[in-house]
Amino acid sequence: MRYRLLGPVSVLGETGAFRPGGQKQTSVLAALLLNPNRVVTEDRLIDLTWGENAPPSVRGRLQVHISELRKLLGRDVIVRRAPGYVIEVGPGERDLDVFDDEVAQARATIGPEAVAHLRAALALWEGTPLGGVSEALAEHEGPALAERRLVVLEELYEQELASGRHAEVVGELRQLVEEHPFRERLRAALMLALHRCGRTPEALETYTRAHDLLVDELGIEPGQALQDLRLRILRGEGDPAPAPAAAP
Repeated sequence: MRYRLLGPVSVLGETGAFRPGGQKQTSVLAALLLNPNRVVTEDRLIDLTWGENAPPSVRGRLQVHISELRKLLGRDVIVRRAPGYVIEVGPGERDLDVFDDEVAQARATIGPEAVAHLRAALALWEGTPLGGVSEALAEHEGPALAERRLVVLEELYEQELASGRHAEVVGELRQLVEEHPFRERLRAALMLALHRCGRTPEALETYTRAHDLLVDELGIEPGQALQDLRLRILRGEGDPAPAPAAAP
């Protein structure tokens, strides 16, 4: 059995891929999968699935959804264990576990090998994580998952730059900075990539835009790392462009 959380919540079984029946059932499954092999209390499942709109019959409805999920997944997969339920998940069955494994391998190395693992990890994402779940569950768990992806994106482009691929990633970094204008690590990577491409005025303009945005929107200056990078570029001390990685 394989479970997808980094996109629309779905299951890949022996007969192919399928999704649970409806938002509530999807939310119950996702709430269990986010806590694999651990008890999730009935109260917690109810809060994450129904939020503040739980009906008086909610415990009975929860039991119905659990029963339906057992029919889909197998009766031994979801186990009753007071005061709630446990979903039994093996190594690598969740896409989130595969993501974490790829990231761990990337962090154990550098350069092109790290890039390959990081890109493999990011390729597991298909749009917004936890697709199809309740608003309560998405609001509670979604931001943390999105943050994990952004941190890995930042690590990816730092490794790309360490591999001498500054010219190849400028376009990708521009788009990411547009999408996430307050992520200073991404903006620093774009500045460095532009500088290494001989486009120093654009690198400095990237800093100016960050400065103006942070001052206007948040009333703060850019972080010290971004300020230091700007000064190094102005002094001609910015990290010199490394030689491009040799072809395999």
